[in-house]
Parts: sequence; C-alpha cells; structure tokens
Amino acid sequence: MTEPRQPLLQVEAVGDVTIAQVVERSIVDGASLQALMEELDRLVDSGGCRTLLLDFAGVEFLTSAALLQLVRLNQKLVRVKGRLQIVNVQDPIYELFLVTKLTNYFRVRRGTDRGDEDGEVGGVGSRLIPPRPSDSPGVALPSPPPEPE
Repeated sequence: MTEPRQPLLQVEAVGDVTIAQVVERSIVDGASLQALMEELDRLVDSGGCRTLLLDFAGVEFLTSAALLQLVRLNQKLVRVKGRLQIVNVQDPIYELFLVTKLTNYFRVRRGTDRGDEDGEVGGVGSRLIPPRPSDSPGVALPSPPPEPE
C-alpha cells in the first residue's frame, strides 16, 4: 500500500489572486510533476483562480517537461482571461526561463527583483518583496513625552 502523497503546494487566496507556493524542492521526476500539475489544474478548473502567482522560492531543479507543463498551464489561464506569474525564481532556473524565451509568454521574476513595471499582480507583490519607500514626505509623528525624572 502506498502512502498518500503530501500536497506539493501551499495555497492562499488574497483578493482575486491565488498564491501557490511550490513546496517541492525539485520538479524532476514524472510522478511529482504530474501531482503538481494536477493540483494546479484543480485550482484553475475550480473557477476561482484567474490570477495565479506561483512562488518558486524553494525550487532548485526543474526539467524541460516541467517548463512545457507551465506553458500549458499558462495557455489554460489565458483561455479563461487569467494570467500566470512565477516569482521568487532562483538564478539558475531564471536563466533557463530566459534561454527558452518563456519570459515572453508569462511573467517570471527572480527572488531578488525589486521592480514591477506593470504593477503588482492583484496588489500582492509587496507581500513577497518589501515595497520601496515612496518619495512623499510622509506623516510627521509627534515627539514622545519626556522621560519622568
């Protein structure tokens, strides 16, 4: 008897954005890829997920088959007027997205990226990367009362 597989995603809905953090460190074998894609497909097929923010912070290895499945997932989201964004991607995997030109199909951001030129996805980008200080002078806070002597 096989043990039940642990979920490969930690999912949280923030407004109209679904944040799915990939728990698996490497997506290299067929079984883990299939299980991961089944979880992602369920999110999209449920009808509640139109903007999917896929957090790759813990992912260290990725196969070409996984890239193909991400393209398929993106196509599925586009058909329902949704969008896919992959964030917190480590440098070697980011280079793979660049070399394969997948950055032309969906948004891919490194874990160290600070800019978001087309706006945060559903306003949740700041949860993953601290916001930059604004140029406004801000609010002046009153001085604390003097210490009693």
